[in-house]
Amino acid sequence: MDAELKQKWIDALRSGEYVQGKYKLRSASEYWCCLGVLCDVCGKGEWIKGDEVSHSYLYEFNGETSTAYLPTTLGLEVESTVFTDMNDRQEKTFAEIADWIEQNL
Repeated sequence: MDAELKQKWIDALRSGEYVQGKYKLRSASEYWCCLGVLCDVCGKGEWIKGDEVSHSYLYEFNGETSTAYLPTTLGLEVESTVFTDMNDRQEKTFAEIADWIEQNL
C-alpha cells in the first residue's frame, strides 16, 4: 500500500470524524466500516446515496453497493476479509485497527 494513503487512512481512523459501524462500508445512518473510511480518503471515487426504491438509502461507491468489501474498481492491494473480520467479528475499534495497519501494512 502506498505510504501516503496508508497514513491518510490511519489518521482518518483516529480522527474521531467517523462513527464505526458494521456490515456496510457506509450506512445511510453515517456509520462506517474501516474499509469505508479507506474508500472515503483514497481519492479514487465518490459516494452516491441510493434512492428509497433501488437501495433503501444505501450508499454506492463507484457504482458498487456499499457492502462490507472494497469495491473492485479501486484496485487497492488490501485484503478486505482481514479488515472485515477485525471490524465486524472481532469488534476492534478504529484505533486498534489503525495500530494494526501501522504495524502490519
